[in-house]
Amino acid sequence: MSDPRDLVRLAAGAALAAVDLRSSLAALGQEFPEVFEDEDLSETAGRKVFKARHERALRAQQGLPVEPKSDYDLMREACQYVQDQYIRQDQYIRSEPHPEPQSRSREPTRGSATMSNRPESASTPMDAESILERHRKAAVAQLAEARGQEVGIGENPMPSYID
Repeated sequence: MSDPRDLVRLAAGAALAAVDLRSSLAALGQEFPEVFEDEDLSETAGRKVFKARHERALRAQQGLPVEPKSDYDLMREACQYVQDQYIRQDQYIRSEPHPEPQSRSREPTRGSATMSNRPESASTPMDAESILERHRKAAVAQLAEARGQEVGIGENPMPSYID
């Protein structure tokens, strides 16, 4: 990539992608606030998006048909999945009447009905700005790598769901 125009096109594409990502995240944050307010749930959704992109790329590489979907649609499906699998199921479990144990009480185990199906979380909110900052750092690292520059030692600009 020695042509400066290629670098300009790459930077412009990254800037447009960041704007598109910001508006997509804002819309999805309104629709799925429970997912965006919990770091583990938003990371689970992010991993789901990454996996969907990877599977779609593999299918295309193998010459298999791939249904066209926007990043917004992939992210929305991932948020819907997380909401259905963790949030709604957790609310259902909490709303069920649970009989009082007749013997001595014991701590719930992972398989017990009183244990939440939700991943353990520090409940650290993930806002759109922090997600955008992680993606911005990743884009800068990719540009630096394309120019043959090194990324700072000890820095990992990639989003945690890509690690």
